[in-house]
Amino acid sequence: QVVLPLLESDLLTVMQAVTEERLSEIEVKFADKNACCVIMASEGYPVSYEKGFEMVKKSGFDTIDINVNKYWKNEDSVFYKSEDEMLTHFADVKKICDNLELEIFQTHGLLTSCVSDEKLSEHIKWGAELMLKATSLLGARYCVFHNVKLREWEDISTSDERMLLENKKFFQDFLTPLCKQYNVFFSLETHGKSTLKEGPVLDFVGDARNLKKSFDSIESDYKSFCLDTGHSNEAHFYGACNVVEAIKMVLEI
Repeated sequence: QVVLPLLESDLLTVMQAVTEERLSEIEVKFADKNACCVIMASEGYPVSYEKGFEMVKKSGFDTIDINVNKYWKNEDSVFYKSEDEMLTHFADVKKICDNLELEIFQTHGLLTSCVSDEKLSEHIKWGAELMLKATSLLGARYCVFHNVKLREWEDISTSDERMLLENKKFFQDFLTPLCKQYNVFFSLETHGKSTLKEGPVLDFVGDARNLKKSFDSIESDYKSFCLDTGHSNEAHFYGACNVVEAIKMVLEI
């Protein structure tokens, strides 16, 4: 997000070093400055956001990210209606974007994916499949999901082994076959803090090292990652490495 404009090194050189697995051999420099990210939202967001597409286009952008998690959270949405209504809705959204020459690059899916409550888990899985289907209908290739969160397992176990296991069960065993069906990639997103009974703590994948462990443990041809620099910046205040180090670490995945 706002970190990339601070990069002083040549981006292409950095990317080539990553693909050739020699990132440690080059120096990646960032400007010692501050940056601000301005997010625009149209009236009615996140329930009704179509007018925002025109705002995005007029502002000079050519790609967008659509929130599909909102459909799962709203029982009046097309997720809870007929198949035809769902197909029609996302076809209309895609048509608006196509007419404006806006590419829907990715969607944002579940903010909570791995939970211990069985009933909620089944509802989450139901929503996850619809989010992948919506992503496919919109012509996007990636759907962002939040990883396992400490607060969901506080009363059971928050060990690294348990967190990695729950993540693997959801993303490898459950989600990957659906990604293959809809030809969509899931994207694991970094976190910041997690609020437990004793107060806020660094979340499991607030630590970029754990994101890498999680990513590596999942066997899937449909995995990718999303580095949220805002979350990583928050995580830094709870003991994680700074944003620049997080970027370097994740680039090695």
